[in-house]
Amino acid sequence: QGAVVKVTCKVGEKKIVAYGTTKINGKFSIEVEGFEYGKDGAEACKAKLHNAPKDSPCNIPIDYHEGKTGDVLELRSEDDHEVVLYAKPFAFAPESPYEECHHKHEAKSPLYHYNSPPPPAPTYYYKSPPPTYYYKSPPPPKPVSYFNPPPPHA
Repeated sequence: QGAVVKVTCKVGEKKIVAYGTTKINGKFSIEVEGFEYGKDGAEACKAKLHNAPKDSPCNIPIDYHEGKTGDVLELRSEDDHEVVLYAKPFAFAPESPYEECHHKHEAKSPLYHYNSPPPPAPTYYYKSPPPTYYYKSPPPPKPVSYFNPPPPHA
């Protein structure tokens, strides 16, 4: 809250500059007198950080979303009565890190590295050999009896 934002709109060779202050939520609203949006469009305007909030430890503008150099505004909405342009969030940083950032970090022990066991050996299935084959000869043919009449008696 209280940061000053500068909006510069370029119209030909002329620059129109306007300033505004951020609200508690960091948003700002600036009316740029003399700028005709319909003629020049949003890309003719840039917003950037101008001053940090009064008595803020964060007073160094950083180039987050071009907050230090100027970010081209984008169209948010427009109707017959007003045009709302939009800038991405900007930020200020302290000159040096906060005290809580200066505490001594204890050396951490290295993380335990887990070595997983090797994968199990594949299960061995014993394949028994096929049974021994014994050749079985076919049974002898049955005797065929032929009936022959006895030889004649002489």
